[in-house]
Amino acid sequence: MEDPESPQIPDLTHLVIRALRRARDRLLARMAEVGLDPERGWRVKEELRESFGGTEWVLSPIHLREPSPDLEERVRIDASGRLVAEPD
Repeated sequence: MEDPESPQIPDLTHLVIRALRRARDRLLARMAEVGLDPERGWRVKEELRESFGGTEWVLSPIHLREPSPDLEERVRIDASGRLVAEPD
């Protein structure tokens, strides 16, 4: 992944990279709270979904043998190409 501090990266790309990093950090913190540790085989799955309303990244925990809990973080770009505000 390119450096988001680089001036040649378009503004939207910079915002999306930052939003995805924050979403991943939030999900990892939530996973740690409920004991879904990487040492026990838990990873973050990133899924990209396209629709008429825009584009959405859905990040959620995944394990090869365990059922996944209902935890996720989302990053969205609307149909006009704007990053939808992140939750606080």
